[in-house]
Amino acid sequence: MHTLGLRRRSGAPGGGPVRGLLVGLCFVGLSALAAPAVAADAAATLDRERTRAGVWVGPSVINGLLQLRTDGTNADTAVTFLPAVALGAELWPDPAIGIALGAEIGTGAAIRMPPDFGGVDVDYNLYRFEAGARYRWYFGPRSGAPSVMLRAGLRGRWQTARELAPASLLIDRVIAGPEAGLGFAWPIVSDRVWIRLSGRAGMPFFVREPDTDSGQVAGGLAYGAHVDIAIRVVGGWYAQLAGDFQDESLEFTGDGTRTAGVTGARTHDRFIAGGLYLRYAL
Repeated sequence: MHTLGLRRRSGAPGGGPVRGLLVGLCFVGLSALAAPAVAADAAATLDRERTRAGVWVGPSVINGLLQLRTDGTNADTAVTFLPAVALGAELWPDPAIGIALGAEIGTGAAIRMPPDFGGVDVDYNLYRFEAGARYRWYFGPRSGAPSVMLRAGLRGRWQTARELAPASLLIDRVIAGPEAGLGFAWPIVSDRVWIRLSGRAGMPFFVREPDTDSGQVAGGLAYGAHVDIAIRVVGGWYAQLAGDFQDESLEFTGDGTRTAGVTGARTHDRFIAGGLYLRYAL
């Protein structure tokens, strides 16, 4: 009986290989389950690094030159260091298709009128807004691949100022119109540091002025450029440097009431803005 007992204990020489086989099968199974999760994480990282969706807010400063030309008027007024708050959002439901919203809300400044218009300080403020769609192509499948972007949308501004008598250079006015543009984005260090440049052209046609107006709008042209440089600080938070240039000309015909007997006028306004925003990547 004792000998039989010894044979039973030593009669399981296959236990080692069987255990090894079971361990191997478990490892293969776990690897198969983990592979989709790893692939999903990699895809999510790639999507986040390529889309660069986000929201931002921060201070900006606007400088500009406002010009009015009529048969009897040649006036230029400088806008210097008008503080503002900029905010916006950039959403990409698909890596190639997105929408963007933005606004710049001035907090008001006193600007000096030309001598022919009294040479006095006038309270002035400016509000700018934009909304549009984006479409882009990537130069390759990498997350750090540069891209070209087409943009189309609406851009406008609302200007407020105190009227002057008998003639007004600055009046309350709302101007808006469609625009189209082309941009280029270069991820310098993947999603950690990236730069984007864009140019645009538009046709402002919606103009609303008070009774002290410039006449009927005969045509308008606007063009501009924009640059963004984003640097990731921590997590999804970025410091975003932004610069913007806008040039806008409007022609008016018919009777205007800014000065007696005016039957035509031309306004030419230029703005340069710069800001430092806090951006959060979505």
